[in-house]
Amino acid sequence: MSYLRFLFIVFIFFAGQLQAQDFLPLNREFLLPYDRAFAQKKIEFHTAIKPYYSAELDTLINTDSLYDFRPFNISRKRLVGRIADNLLNRHLVNIDTAGLVLHADPLLNVDLGRETVSGKKVYTNTRGIQVFGSIGKRVSFYTSYYENQATFSPYIDTFITEYKVVPGQGESKPFKPGELSRAYDYNMAYGWVTYTPSRYFNFQFGQGKNFIGDGYRSLLLSDNSFAYPFLKITTSVWKIKYVNLFTQFQDIRGSQLVVNGKGTGYPKKFGTFHYLSIDVGKSLTVGFFESTIWPGGDSTSKRGYDVAYLNPIIFYRSVEFSQGSSDNALMGLNLKYKINSKWYLYGQFILDDFKLDEFKNKNYNYQQKYGYQIGTRIFDPLKIKNLALQGEYNVVMPYTYSHRTIEQNYSHYNQALAHPLGANFRELVAIVDYRYKRFFTEVKYIHAQYGVDTGNVSYGKNIFIPDYGGVYNGVNYRFPYAKHPAQGPKSNLHYLEFKAGYLINPKTNMRLTLSYVNRTITGYGEPNNKTHYYSIGISTNLQNFYYDF
Repeated sequence: MSYLRFLFIVFIFFAGQLQAQDFLPLNREFLLPYDRAFAQKKIEFHTAIKPYYSAELDTLINTDSLYDFRPFNISRKRLVGRIADNLLNRHLVNIDTAGLVLHADPLLNVDLGRETVSGKKVYTNTRGIQVFGSIGKRVSFYTSYYENQATFSPYIDTFITEYKVVPGQGESKPFKPGELSRAYDYNMAYGWVTYTPSRYFNFQFGQGKNFIGDGYRSLLLSDNSFAYPFLKITTSVWKIKYVNLFTQFQDIRGSQLVVNGKGTGYPKKFGTFHYLSIDVGKSLTVGFFESTIWPGGDSTSKRGYDVAYLNPIIFYRSVEFSQGSSDNALMGLNLKYKINSKWYLYGQFILDDFKLDEFKNKNYNYQQKYGYQIGTRIFDPLKIKNLALQGEYNVVMPYTYSHRTIEQNYSHYNQALAHPLGANFRELVAIVDYRYKRFFTEVKYIHAQYGVDTGNVSYGKNIFIPDYGGVYNGVNYRFPYAKHPAQGPKSNLHYLEFKAGYLINPKTNMRLTLSYVNRTITGYGEPNNKTHYYSIGISTNLQNFYYDF
């Protein structure tokens, strides 16, 4: 960790010499009008790298024209009117003076519903705050904090019990017993400082999430897991954008470490990521991805952040071999092709382990670990304004993202860094979005088929079980070799979600939403796994939380 501290000190030192610049929220609904604008062929922008850097957007699109409705007409003559106008049309606090730009907003998610199969009352009570702004022309900052109490549908309860985390939101503390009254208390904090010395370089240091891809899912790096500390260096030259991402993750499966009688937190592991994106003409964008995950040490030694992986341009697989190590390295490809200014295709390929000579042998004895994504997105089909259609197909082979050593799998805080289903699945995603003025609706359908572990046999879905067998949660697992996706006893997931609501404030994505979820799992060991859930709520949606698994 000393190397990250050193880089942070250098970063702050040079930042002190120095336009309110920051990053847009990762939330899919918030980004929908931006993605519609970026679909135009005349706009060259590397949409696979998320979150989007807002300073770049101002040079490419008119952000004031993204919505076809006007702000609420609220008189600002009195204090109450000014507060209401800020809350519904702007940011609640707005300061711009003497080189300092500062904004602040309350954050909330108040949601009440019922899961009708179990009869459980489901609610979310979130209060928070965000503060962001800039100092001078080259330094910007962001911080937010959320305090949450919530109850969930039974299948989410099962997930929390097994993995100790609320999906995407960190470790939780239960505070009500009982199957139908179980509730959780948890909190989240995000924050970073951004420094832009020139139009070619951007440095970001803090705690948050990242996403690489143009689809609903990402097989390379997604925002599925909890926030993590990172240093990101983005280089933009000509038609090229290059990202170096240095991260610290945590393995929370066991107990926290104790040194000299003092707790030092959960065991650390580290990751380094490279992503090179190239615009090839006005239609095609090609991205090359690589990553390496390694443990921070074990009971006998401390490894920390390996200086060999700080090299910003070297191929990690070659470093891994030269080190004589067995660190978990992955490589990938991201593609996007604009058919016209309303329609584009996208896809990904992730390669974990693969041997061609073994693959040609039908009886190979090697885990062939890879996955791919194929998708498309259309805006304003049949000339229906503000209608958007998206279809996506994801396939991941068994044992992909897992590792012989559990501490080196592709995860953080007991969740996958890529797809929430882990591995060993096929998945079809279909999403319809429509907006009229401030009114919106979204319909999402997901069908997934995956292989289920039985007894002490791992068929490759759970990325926390070693890919060549081993002990997990006290069970010594055996394994078959990966022959095809969804191998082993099969289960089928059908997930239908409907949302309709009213957008109150586009600045904070404050919206009133009515939701319905119908989730069914059929197949091996699932005689009656059904969820029917209704809810209504008001929230400031600035993140993605994935319950569709």
